[in-house]
Amino acid sequence: MSVEELRFFGGILDKFETLNRCYIWRLLWSHVKRGVLRIDEYLSIFLKKLGKESNEDAVLFLLNKINWLVSMGLIDKSMMKKSDSSASGSQT
Repeated sequence: MSVEELRFFGGILDKFETLNRCYIWRLLWSHVKRGVLRIDEYLSIFLKKLGKESNEDAVLFLLNKINWLVSMGLIDKSMMKKSDSSASGSQT
C-alpha cells in the first residue's frame, strides 16, 4: 500500500466498520515499523481519530503503540497536541 493510500485510509478511518477499522490501524502501525509511514504521519492520524474510536481493543492497541513510541524516545509527550506533531522517522 502506498503512503498516499495509507494517508487516505487514515483520514477516513471513522467511516469503516469496527473490524475493518481495527485492521487499518494495525496496517498503519505495520507501515510505521517498516519505515513506509513516518511517525509524525501516524501520530497525526492518531490525534485526529482517537476520540472517534469506539472499539475498546483498538483504543488499547493505539495507546500501547503511542506509549511505546514515547518510552523509546521517538516522540515527546509535548507532541501529543493536535496542532503540533513534528516527529519523523520509523521504528523497527
